Amino acid sequence: MSAEDRLLRVELRYRLGLPAADWRRVLDALLAWEPSLRPQRLDRLSDPASLEQEDWNDAFWAELAHRLAGDGEVSWLLSRLDDERVGMMASRTPAEVELSVGVRPDALGPRRQIESLLAVLAQVSLPALAMACAGGTPDAEVVLQGLRGLKQAPPLLYLDRRAAALAGGYDRLLAAPCEAAAVPGGVLLVVRPAFWWPPAAGDAALGDAVARYLGLTPDHPLVLLP
Repeated sequence: MSAEDRLLRVELRYRLGLPAADWRRVLDALLAWEPSLRPQRLDRLSDPASLEQEDWNDAFWAELAHRLAGDGEVSWLLSRLDDERVGMMASRTPAEVELSVGVRPDALGPRRQIESLLAVLAQVSLPALAMACAGGTPDAEVVLQGLRGLKQAPPLLYLDRRAAALAGGYDRLLAAPCEAAAVPGGVLLVVRPAFWWPPAAGDAALGDAVARYLGLTPDHPLVLLP
Protein backbone atom coordinates (compact mmCIF):
# COMPACT_ATOMS: atom_id res chain seq x y z
CA MET A 1 0.00 0.00 0.00
CA SER A 2 1.57 3.28 -1.12
CA ALA A 3 1.90 6.11 1.35
CA GLU A 4 -0.52 8.35 -0.58
CA ASP A 5 -3.20 5.63 -0.52
CA ARG A 6 -3.05 5.12 3.23
CA LEU A 7 -6.06 5.98 5.35
CA LEU A 8 -6.27 5.38 9.09
CA ARG A 9 -9.73 4.13 10.02
CA VAL A 10 -10.72 4.48 13.66
CA GLU A 11 -13.89 2.86 14.98
CA LEU A 12 -15.13 4.18 18.32
CA ARG A 13 -18.00 2.50 20.15
CA TYR A 14 -19.76 4.12 23.09
CA ARG A 15 -22.40 2.77 25.41
CA LEU A 16 -25.70 4.60 25.37
CA GLY A 17 -26.48 7.16 28.04
CA LEU A 18 -24.11 10.10 27.54
CA PRO A 19 -25.91 13.47 27.78
CA ALA A 20 -25.80 15.93 24.90
CA ALA A 21 -23.26 18.17 26.67
CA ASP A 22 -20.82 15.26 26.91
CA TRP A 23 -21.34 14.36 23.27
CA ARG A 24 -20.51 17.90 22.29
CA ARG A 25 -17.28 17.65 24.26
CA VAL A 26 -16.43 14.33 22.58
CA LEU A 27 -16.97 15.85 19.13
CA ASP A 28 -14.86 18.87 20.07
CA ALA A 29 -12.12 16.53 21.31
CA LEU A 30 -12.07 14.71 17.97
CA LEU A 31 -11.58 18.02 16.17
CA ALA A 32 -8.80 18.97 18.59
CA TRP A 33 -7.11 15.63 17.90
CA GLU A 34 -7.41 15.93 14.13
CA PRO A 35 -8.48 19.31 12.71
CA SER A 36 -9.00 17.82 9.23
CA LEU A 37 -12.17 16.19 10.61
CA ARG A 38 -13.91 19.57 10.51
CA PRO A 39 -16.58 18.85 7.89
CA GLN A 40 -17.56 20.80 4.82
CA ARG A 41 -20.74 18.91 3.98
CA LEU A 42 -23.40 16.82 5.69
CA ASP A 43 -25.48 13.85 4.56
CA ARG A 44 -28.37 13.11 6.95
CA LEU A 45 -28.53 9.45 5.92
CA SER A 46 -31.13 8.49 8.54
CA ASP A 47 -33.49 11.37 7.79
CA PRO A 48 -35.84 10.44 4.93
CA ALA A 49 -36.95 14.04 4.46
CA SER A 50 -33.37 15.10 3.73
CA LEU A 51 -32.46 13.88 0.25
CA GLU A 52 -29.59 16.22 -0.59
CA GLN A 53 -26.22 17.03 0.88
CA GLU A 54 -26.00 20.23 2.89
CA ASP A 55 -23.16 22.63 3.33
CA TRP A 56 -21.86 22.24 6.85
CA ASN A 57 -22.84 24.77 9.46
CA ASP A 58 -21.24 24.71 12.90
CA ALA A 59 -24.70 25.02 14.43
CA PHE A 60 -25.12 21.37 13.38
CA TRP A 61 -22.73 20.24 16.16
CA ALA A 62 -25.30 20.96 18.85
CA GLU A 63 -28.00 19.17 16.84
CA LEU A 64 -25.79 16.13 16.34
CA ALA A 65 -24.91 15.98 20.05
CA HIS A 66 -28.62 16.15 20.91
CA ARG A 67 -29.42 13.36 18.45
CA LEU A 68 -26.66 11.08 19.78
CA ALA A 69 -28.00 11.59 23.32
CA GLY A 70 -31.62 10.98 22.31
CA ASP A 71 -33.74 7.88 21.95
CA GLY A 72 -34.06 7.55 18.17
CA GLU A 73 -31.67 6.14 15.63
CA VAL A 74 -29.52 8.53 13.63
CA SER A 75 -26.80 8.28 11.00
CA TRP A 76 -24.97 11.36 9.73
CA LEU A 77 -22.03 11.43 7.33
CA LEU A 78 -19.69 14.39 7.85
CA SER A 79 -17.23 14.79 4.99
CA ARG A 80 -14.86 17.11 3.18
CA LEU A 81 -14.83 18.40 -0.38
CA ASP A 82 -11.05 18.40 -0.72
CA ASP A 83 -10.51 14.80 0.48
CA GLU A 84 -13.61 12.62 0.38
CA ARG A 85 -11.97 9.77 2.30
CA VAL A 86 -11.45 11.95 5.38
CA GLY A 87 -14.47 12.39 7.61
CA MET A 88 -16.75 10.79 10.14
CA MET A 89 -19.93 8.75 10.27
CA ALA A 90 -21.82 9.38 13.50
CA SER A 91 -24.57 6.86 14.24
CA ARG A 92 -26.83 5.99 17.14
CA THR A 93 -28.27 2.47 17.12
CA PRO A 94 -30.49 0.76 19.70
CA ALA A 95 -27.36 -0.80 21.25
CA GLU A 96 -24.53 1.75 20.98
CA VAL A 97 -23.22 4.95 19.47
CA GLU A 98 -20.77 4.43 16.62
CA LEU A 99 -18.23 7.02 15.51
CA SER A 100 -16.44 5.84 12.37
CA VAL A 101 -13.51 8.10 11.55
CA GLY A 102 -11.18 8.27 8.55
CA VAL A 103 -8.01 10.39 8.74
CA ARG A 104 -4.68 10.53 6.99
CA PRO A 105 -1.83 8.95 8.98
CA ASP A 106 0.77 11.25 10.44
CA ALA A 107 4.49 10.85 11.06
CA LEU A 108 3.89 9.40 14.53
CA GLY A 109 2.46 6.18 13.13
CA PRO A 110 -0.94 4.57 13.80
CA ARG A 111 -0.21 3.41 17.33
CA ARG A 112 0.92 6.84 18.52
CA GLN A 113 -2.03 8.46 16.77
CA ILE A 114 -4.45 6.18 18.61
CA GLU A 115 -2.69 6.72 21.93
CA SER A 116 -2.90 10.48 21.41
CA LEU A 117 -6.62 10.16 20.59
CA LEU A 118 -7.26 8.16 23.77
CA ALA A 119 -5.35 10.76 25.80
CA VAL A 120 -7.57 13.52 24.39
CA LEU A 121 -10.79 11.56 24.93
CA ALA A 122 -9.72 10.71 28.48
CA GLN A 123 -10.29 14.39 29.29
CA VAL A 124 -13.97 14.10 28.28
CA SER A 125 -15.34 10.57 27.78
CA LEU A 126 -13.55 7.43 26.64
CA PRO A 127 -15.20 4.85 24.36
CA ALA A 128 -15.91 1.33 25.55
CA LEU A 129 -14.22 -0.03 22.43
CA ALA A 130 -11.84 1.43 19.86
CA MET A 131 -10.43 -0.28 16.79
CA ALA A 132 -7.95 0.98 14.22
CA CYS A 133 -7.08 -0.45 10.82
CA ALA A 134 -6.04 0.50 7.32
CA GLY A 135 -8.95 1.75 5.24
CA GLY A 136 -9.83 -0.10 2.06
CA THR A 137 -8.48 -3.46 3.27
CA PRO A 138 -10.11 -6.62 4.65
CA ASP A 139 -9.35 -5.27 8.14
CA ALA A 140 -11.95 -2.56 7.52
CA GLU A 141 -14.71 -5.15 8.03
CA VAL A 142 -14.56 -4.08 11.68
CA VAL A 143 -16.69 -1.07 10.67
CA LEU A 144 -19.64 -3.48 10.87
CA GLN A 145 -18.67 -4.73 14.34
CA GLY A 146 -18.86 -3.28 17.81
CA LEU A 147 -20.16 -3.87 21.31
CA ARG A 148 -22.92 -6.11 19.95
CA GLY A 149 -20.33 -8.52 18.63
CA LEU A 150 -16.61 -8.49 17.79
CA LYS A 151 -15.61 -11.15 15.25
CA GLN A 152 -11.99 -10.31 14.50
CA ALA A 153 -8.96 -8.71 16.08
CA PRO A 154 -8.02 -5.49 14.24
CA PRO A 155 -4.39 -4.31 14.18
CA LEU A 156 -5.03 -2.01 17.15
CA LEU A 157 -7.70 -2.84 19.71
CA TYR A 158 -8.68 -0.85 22.81
CA LEU A 159 -11.13 -1.99 25.49
CA ASP A 160 -12.10 -0.03 28.56
CA ARG A 161 -12.15 -1.82 31.90
CA ARG A 162 -15.83 -2.80 31.66
CA ALA A 163 -15.36 -4.25 28.18
CA ALA A 164 -12.10 -5.90 29.29
CA ALA A 165 -13.99 -7.67 32.10
CA LEU A 166 -16.29 -9.20 29.47
CA ALA A 167 -13.28 -10.23 27.37
CA GLY A 168 -11.66 -12.28 30.12
CA GLY A 169 -10.47 -9.59 32.51
CA TYR A 170 -8.12 -6.62 32.54
CA ASP A 171 -5.11 -8.58 33.81
CA ARG A 172 -5.69 -11.37 31.31
CA LEU A 173 -5.70 -8.88 28.43
CA LEU A 174 -2.39 -7.45 29.64
CA ALA A 175 -1.02 -11.01 29.29
CA ALA A 176 -2.28 -11.42 25.70
CA PRO A 177 0.11 -13.01 23.15
CA CYS A 178 0.89 -9.60 21.64
CA GLU A 179 2.13 -6.31 22.98
CA ALA A 180 -0.40 -4.97 25.47
CA ALA A 181 -0.26 -1.59 27.14
CA ALA A 182 -2.18 -0.01 29.98
CA VAL A 183 -3.63 3.23 28.60
CA PRO A 184 -6.19 5.71 29.96
CA GLY A 185 -9.24 3.78 31.08
CA GLY A 186 -8.29 0.38 29.74
CA VAL A 187 -5.95 -1.76 27.63
CA LEU A 188 -4.51 -1.29 24.13
CA LEU A 189 -3.57 -4.45 22.24
CA VAL A 190 -1.04 -4.10 19.42
CA VAL A 191 -2.37 -7.08 17.51
CA ARG A 192 -0.35 -6.52 14.35
CA PRO A 193 2.77 -4.35 14.60
CA ALA A 194 3.05 -3.96 10.79
CA PHE A 195 -0.16 -1.98 10.45
CA TRP A 196 -0.39 -1.38 6.71
CA TRP A 197 -1.61 -4.00 4.27
CA PRO A 198 -0.63 -6.68 3.40
CA PRO A 199 0.43 -8.24 6.70
CA ALA A 200 3.61 -10.24 6.95
CA ALA A 201 3.17 -13.96 7.62
CA GLY A 202 4.30 -13.58 11.22
CA ASP A 203 1.92 -10.71 11.83
CA ALA A 204 -1.00 -12.66 10.39
CA ALA A 205 -0.18 -15.59 12.67
CA LEU A 206 0.02 -13.25 15.67
CA GLY A 207 -3.38 -11.81 14.79
CA ASP A 208 -4.84 -15.31 14.66
CA ALA A 209 -3.31 -16.12 18.04
CA VAL A 210 -4.84 -13.01 19.61
CA ALA A 211 -8.23 -13.83 18.10
CA ARG A 212 -8.07 -17.30 19.63
CA TYR A 213 -6.98 -15.85 22.97
CA LEU A 214 -10.00 -13.54 22.98
CA GLY A 215 -12.34 -16.23 21.69
CA LEU A 216 -13.22 -14.30 18.53
CA THR A 217 -14.89 -16.27 15.74
CA PRO A 218 -17.33 -15.27 12.98
CA ASP A 219 -19.91 -17.71 14.33
CA HIS A 220 -19.49 -16.78 17.99
CA PRO A 221 -18.57 -13.10 18.28
CA LEU A 222 -17.46 -11.59 21.55
CA VAL A 223 -20.34 -9.57 23.00
CA LEU A 224 -19.15 -6.54 24.99
CA LEU A 225 -22.50 -5.38 26.31
CA PRO A 226 -23.59 -6.44 29.82
